[in-house]
Amino acid sequence: MNVGFIGTGTMGLPMVGNLLKKGFAVVAYDAVPTALQAAVRLGATAAVSSADVAKRSDVVVTMLPSSSHVEVVYLGPAGIAEALTPGRLCIDMSTIDPAVSRRVAAALGERGVRFIDAPCRAGCRAPPTARWPSWSAVKRRT
Repeated sequence: MNVGFIGTGTMGLPMVGNLLKKGFAVVAYDAVPTALQAAVRLGATAAVSSADVAKRSDVVVTMLPSSSHVEVVYLGPAGIAEALTPGRLCIDMSTIDPAVSRRVAAALGERGVRFIDAPCRAGCRAPPTARWPSWSAVKRRT
């Protein structure tokens, strides 16, 4: 399976590394050349645009810094939307305005493309709940 990954900066690069360690082929793109080269050094294949990533991938993952970046990468010129075929899957892990995610999801949905909004919030941990054991209970088990 070819995984397309757009956004290979501070958070995206370690994710690309993990995909490569698990044996996935990764086609990567970043607007910042040094970020893209870092992904290539890990073993990813460089793409020339977001659309190029979409054409060469079975699934596309994005990890971008802002709402405006997400809109441009998905819906702008040379963006993901113009290159995807119906039935494909896109996963956006950017922490952005939910209204932007809804607009992108609607636009992709009209093209028959599936979209998952899966924001990654660095440094956040879910608090223990009644379903989860306390951290001290976890330590006692190990």
